[in-house]
Amino acid sequence: MSNLSKQLFASVGSHFVTMSCVRRSKDTQESEVVVFSGFLIEVLNVWFWITAGHIYRNLQTKISEGYVFDVWRLDDQTAGNEFNGAAIPFDFEPSKWVVVENEDIGLDYAAVYLHPFFCRQLEAGNARPIPKSAWGDHTLDSDQWALLGMPDESVTWDKRRLITGRVTVLPIAPTEPPPGAGKRANNQFYARLTDLGTVSDVSGMSGGPVFSLKKVGDEWRYHVIGVQAGWYPSQGIIAACPFSLFALELTLLVQSAMEDSPDE
Repeated sequence: MSNLSKQLFASVGSHFVTMSCVRRSKDTQESEVVVFSGFLIEVLNVWFWITAGHIYRNLQTKISEGYVFDVWRLDDQTAGNEFNGAAIPFDFEPSKWVVVENEDIGLDYAAVYLHPFFCRQLEAGNARPIPKSAWGDHTLDSDQWALLGMPDESVTWDKRRLITGRVTVLPIAPTEPPPGAGKRANNQFYARLTDLGTVSDVSGMSGGPVFSLKKVGDEWRYHVIGVQAGWYPSQGIIAACPFSLFALELTLLVQSAMEDSPDE
């Protein structure tokens, strides 16, 4: 692991959490594990798990086709989980998802409300949400960008309980919209992978956080600036949706919910 990767893990590893489930075919009863990249944020003391909106859309499409999804879990291994790698059982409730997704124009966000019960379990494993002070924008002055995620190619499953995967840090650099981006370029920004390392395909890293890094003295300071939303493999370019826009919408949503709640 490079020095950048090690330092980034030390700083932001506690924020990265995957969500996994087992997908079963209604017709053949064959099953496979599915792992989604994502990260934690806190909005006015409310925790959310953030990922890409197309993940929810793809789930709903598969459900409509007769697939069954179960054995949902949250995995906070990069936070230094104190439970010997045991993931946290999780309830998948569509009503808890906030999704802003339009493939044609590049909007691709999803947030899952986390009940305090799950927050306490994540905290016990050293997972922490990204605080508002570390929210940023892709226009920030920075020395380096990096993408975190878990590539599908690294995921294995023992067909019973154990799911393993390799959380990956990829250095990326800002670039112009690739040919074919079209209207999506109005709501996304783009970055070129500068070093794939041992990764051959970034599929599965959708929903992972994009961080900007700035070195101040001997310290790397970070801000989350985007949610990875797309991949142009022939050009080695990822697409990301600006995090600040969605964070603002979530803040307004939580404020509205608090105002509408009756006083206890």
